[in-house]
Amino acid sequence: MANHPLYRNFDSYIRMVNKIWDRVDIHSAEILAEQANAVEDTAPASGLVLHIGHNLYHLLAFSFWREVITYKRSPSLRKGKLLSEMHKYLMSQSIKESARRYQLEEVSKSIRPPLLMTVLRSVDIRDLSDEDSNCTICKMPLANIKSRNKFREIPVKTPCGHIFGNHCICTWIRDNETCPVCRRKLLSFPASQSIAEGQQISSESPAPMPLFLCHILGTSPANADGDMAIIKVTTLEDFLLSEKE
Repeated sequence: MANHPLYRNFDSYIRMVNKIWDRVDIHSAEILAEQANAVEDTAPASGLVLHIGHNLYHLLAFSFWREVITYKRSPSLRKGKLLSEMHKYLMSQSIKESARRYQLEEVSKSIRPPLLMTVLRSVDIRDLSDEDSNCTICKMPLANIKSRNKFREIPVKTPCGHIFGNHCICTWIRDNETCPVCRRKLLSFPASQSIAEGQQISSESPAPMPLFLCHILGTSPANADGDMAIIKVTTLEDFLLSEKE
């Protein structure tokens, strides 16, 4: 914890931290009300907003406990309330982010089999060597498409050149992105990759910075996107230190 840049260089941030606490004292009721609304909001925050929120929380918490331990002073109730509510907000957002990632993974799993079918090639059973006559995954004999065997595995070839039964490889791809033999990514080939990336991008919708973080940072909601862009290309630490009086 002490190795975090915010802690190592804390003396550089004292002016900024004091300004944040001043804003909290002036706008405490407004900020806490906005925090409560943000916790109740069902829309997940973007990764950058969470990064900003976590770093601000740790910076303010370090300041709070430094006042208690080093200077033997009792911080105001407003400061304790702010930290408590910030922690609650960040915890709720972390849960939402975990749920979002799980949903994306489940969507990805469901589209992998049909995507894989677009890059698999059918193989004539008569062209297979004895070595390739059994499915590498289930070890069952491969059969041609006209076989009467209800549970037949029809041979298919992956882009990396390995032979599997069609059902087995489609089941495998739900939980694994790579070939069972060579571990090369099966869906990293141009046609299927572009479709998969499009599905993922379309499911993402960045959320704006919540109002209470705008107030803590001293930025207006209208300028929040611009400030977030600055933080994205530099760092939050640089943004805090560059703020003008």
